[in-house]
Amino acid sequence: MAKRVVLGKKGSDYVLQISKSGVDVIDDSPNTKDLLFNSLDTYRSGVIVSDTTISGTMSSSGVALATTADSNGTAYIPAYQIIEKGVKSNFTEFQETTNLSFAGIQHTLEATVAGALPTSAGGGLFELSLGGSGSTLNLVRPTLFDITEVENPTGSVNGNYPYIEYRSRGSGDGDVEILMLRIPCQYGKMTNNAALFGNSELTPATTGGGGSGGSGGVSAPADPTVTLSSRNNTNDTVVVSSSSGSGNSGTITFAQTSTNVTPTSGFTTTTTYTQPRNSTRYYWASQSSIVSGSTSFISPAVDSTPNAFSFTPVLNASLNSTNTSNTITIAGLGDGDTATVSLSGTAGSKQYSKNGGSYTSSSGTAQNGDTFAVRGTASGSYSSTVTVILTVGGVSGTYSISTQGVPADTTPDAFNFTDQSNLNLNTLIYSNTVTISGINQTVSVSATNGAQFSINGGSYVTSGSISNGQTLRIRLTSSGSYNTTTSTTVTVGGTSDVWSITTRSAVVASPPTALTLTQTTNTAASSQTVTATASGGSGTPQVSNDGSNWQSNGYSFSQSRTGTAVTYYARNAGEVNSSSISATKVVPPVVTLSGIGNFTGRSAAGENNTYAPTPQRAGGNYNTYASYWGTTTTSISNNSGGWLSSTITNSSLGYFNLTSQSNPSTSSRTATVTYTTSTQFGYSHTMTFTFQQDGQVADTTPNQFTFTDYTNATVNTTYNSSVTITGINTAVTAVYTGDANGSFSTDNSTFNQSNKTVNNGDTIYLRLPSAPSASTTRTATITIGSISDTMTVTTAAPVDSTPDAFSFTDVTGADILSIYSDTVTITGINTSVTATITTTDGAIFKVNNGTANTSSKTVVNNDTITVSIATTSDSFTLHQATITVGGVSDTFSVTTGSSGGFEP
Repeated sequence: MAKRVVLGKKGSDYVLQISKSGVDVIDDSPNTKDLLFNSLDTYRSGVIVSDTTISGTMSSSGVALATTADSNGTAYIPAYQIIEKGVKSNFTEFQETTNLSFAGIQHTLEATVAGALPTSAGGGLFELSLGGSGSTLNLVRPTLFDITEVENPTGSVNGNYPYIEYRSRGSGDGDVEILMLRIPCQYGKMTNNAALFGNSELTPATTGGGGSGGSGGVSAPADPTVTLSSRNNTNDTVVVSSSSGSGNSGTITFAQTSTNVTPTSGFTTTTTYTQPRNSTRYYWASQSSIVSGSTSFISPAVDSTPNAFSFTPVLNASLNSTNTSNTITIAGLGDGDTATVSLSGTAGSKQYSKNGGSYTSSSGTAQNGDTFAVRGTASGSYSSTVTVILTVGGVSGTYSISTQGVPADTTPDAFNFTDQSNLNLNTLIYSNTVTISGINQTVSVSATNGAQFSINGGSYVTSGSISNGQTLRIRLTSSGSYNTTTSTTVTVGGTSDVWSITTRSAVVASPPTALTLTQTTNTAASSQTVTATASGGSGTPQVSNDGSNWQSNGYSFSQSRTGTAVTYYARNAGEVNSSSISATKVVPPVVTLSGIGNFTGRSAAGENNTYAPTPQRAGGNYNTYASYWGTTTTSISNNSGGWLSSTITNSSLGYFNLTSQSNPSTSSRTATVTYTTSTQFGYSHTMTFTFQQDGQVADTTPNQFTFTDYTNATVNTTYNSSVTITGINTAVTAVYTGDANGSFSTDNSTFNQSNKTVNNGDTIYLRLPSAPSASTTRTATITIGSISDTMTVTTAAPVDSTPDAFSFTDVTGADILSIYSDTVTITGINTSVTATITTTDGAIFKVNNGTANTSSKTVVNNDTITVSIATTSDSFTLHQATITVGGVSDTFSVTTGSSGGFEP
């Protein structure tokens, strides 16, 4: 056997195990602490399932890759091939000889480590574990081999292993390619012989170079042998055994675990174990505290479902007979598994026999190889099936027993189709429906004389088959003659029936009792439509205008407007037609009236008169055909625009009224009147006449009109005035006279001095510019007929701001502490001027009824100025106030007397 090395954890110890000759220390089960060496002899066979390239930086925490799992969903660590920095088989070798002494025994260890040291060329060491999470459990971490720990195995532990430390890769360390295989990790073959080295215990090899064993070592007992002892549907019972390990004389004990993890306790000398069905258990042997590898035993799930089985059915069994099935053999159950057996079904006395034993109906059990037969009693009815159902572990087989059919009966019970009479001719007649009974076979159906039949509501046919309980109906066309019978013979199997149908007697029509003739059109055409409608009697009414060519009732005939009577006929058609009746119809010609003369020389004041068209109706054909016109209506209209009213006062008699309004014009006026007579059957007649009304006598003298005069007008300013002309009833001429600068207009747009025509209600607009100098008058006169008026525009006089002299009346001998006032009227100015007061005695003044104070004031011609002086307490004192208006002044003086007043 090739020598192998495993670096990992065993129990609570970290170990390096190297195989001896004949001993393989490799554990092929998944382990969470496996290592993969990248060196010359590390490659293992397997299927590559992923290829991952990690570029540049890789921290000491590693990289998590996709989880690999077996068919049960259990994650395991697959084999990897790792290429670091593009080097697949880099080889780095470290050799060291170490003398070790244990218990007085001297050992020499020579080791070569291949591919364990990372170099600049790559080929370092990596750790594989299930240390990731979720769907990325496979964790790959870069590591290095700590040589100092190799020299001193009892030294401190770095990371999760002795001799191993985690490392990181920088961005310049190149790529790492990881090829993941579908087999658990196993590590490379050794190139030099070595002894087992683990648990800090050295066992020297007896021979070098991979010799065959040696006496210096103690090995674990052989992996247990597990043998099935017994099995039921709940548990398996197994027996375990093992043989002693090399150089090991201790007692062999055993342990059972549910996971493939080496137990550290629970070993006993018991060799018999039970484990539940559908479970896996691991069995271990221990000798001198050295534990063997595990042996797994898989207890399969209970299989109590056999393969399908079947029984051959029995046909045409005799009534109430006992029938036994063929024998079937049970197969497909799990080894040693049993299944329950039960019976069901509709057969009487159903039983089964197991392995040729006696028949029973009680439940039982079955195992592979058991044989079964069933039996049961057939039905007591014809064409009936009963069953015996054998159920083994949920799988059923049915034994069917079918009795023979009922003996054939093809003669149905008697049936009867009811004869029918008084039927219409040539009509498809349907029979009553009968239900066929008394047969147990399908029989044929036939019918004579062209009859058809429907079976069970299906289509009508001339041949077919019918079964018991189905319905049958016949149809046959009645004769084309009155009082005639038609028959058909209907045969079903061996039974027949004759069905007869008879037509009714002929019907004789009676004549109509009335014939109505209606003219349904009324146009100017020479022919009109007359509709003939018969009523009463029996049969189908028909009409004619010649007694030989008959039309359907309500037919419309064409009749000329000749005013001559035409005879129409009516009858009732039937199987025998009735006699006819007759009536006459006159279609009148188009109505005519003689003309209405024109109305002339009617009063301008207006009128209101009603007229009757009696002579006009007599003068045409109206009176001749008065009884044929039907309803008469009349209408009237005119085109006067409103001054003439024309109305119908009696539509049927044709009376009309003409009312004219007063004519405001001197001219006569004329309107055309349209008068129409309409009849129900003689169409209509329309005539026109004129109504002429005289004009009023001309009035050319308007009412007096007056233009606005303007004084104090501003020089070179245009003044306007307008008047509305009233009191005339005809057009007259307006004439302008006066200043050459004036003009007038009748539309307020075109102004000149030309004569103009005006009518009642027109407006005359007069325009006159003022003179360029002061105190100058211009005039413009408009004359219409004998009436005229003049517009005067006078400019204002020159500005005069110097008033006439005014004088206040002085006061002497005035009382002290009194108020004295005097008023003057300002004249001689034609513009506003300023009035002021000058005083040292507190005098005040006012204009008209304004406020009195010392402020300047504005005055115009004829304003009054009142000045007031209040005397002091001093006697013989002069008080003064001077009023100045437009440059003219006067002083008001008040002189006090003695304290008592004036002294002469």
